[in-house]
Amino acid sequence: MDDAEAARTYLRNLTGEHFDEERVAVFLENAPRMIEFFSKNTAVRFACPATAPD
Repeated sequence: MDDAEAARTYLRNLTGEHFDEERVAVFLENAPRMIEFFSKNTAVRFACPATAPD
């Protein structure tokens, strides 16, 4: 399973009946570009501490 498919599965399990396939597909397609944009053009930095819950 690739990262996008793992993320899709995670979001499907997390959101249950509220899962929106089209919205998730757009999010997964654009999220890497958004992170790259913020990293290159702003002081915003993303982090995911291993001990932090969702």
